[in-house]
Amino acid sequence: MTVSLGILSAAHVHASEYAALLTEREDADLVGIADEELDRAREIADRHGVECVSEAEADALLERLDGALVCSSNARHAEWVDRAVDAGIDVLCEKPLAPTLEEAQGIVDRCRDAGVGLGGAMPLRSVSYTHL
Repeated sequence: MTVSLGILSAAHVHASEYAALLTEREDADLVGIADEELDRAREIADRHGVECVSEAEADALLERLDGALVCSSNARHAEWVDRAVDAGIDVLCEKPLAPTLEEAQGIVDRCRDAGVGLGGAMPLRSVSYTHL
């Protein structure tokens, strides 16, 4: 089974790494990247041979996805997660989930109420973290 994934915003430093990893996997299809800054997303999309769309065109991309990775600035996580929720797709969001506890709880509640899976990304740079 192959899952169709998209990256919502390439503002986070890990967006390019996610794109590289997803394009190498046989069980994932990175469909495209939507971003508020098209040039930033285009650089990553071109490097990995995937579609690049503007923030205004993101809903059309979301319709074709099974899941999304939110790699926006922290302050915009809720906006991008909401778009994934509206599309009914599961979402993996970069850390921290939100700038405030209240906003983070709102994101969790919205996903739970919509029956959408929500995960928090925490890339570990060292194996030693797994042995705490």
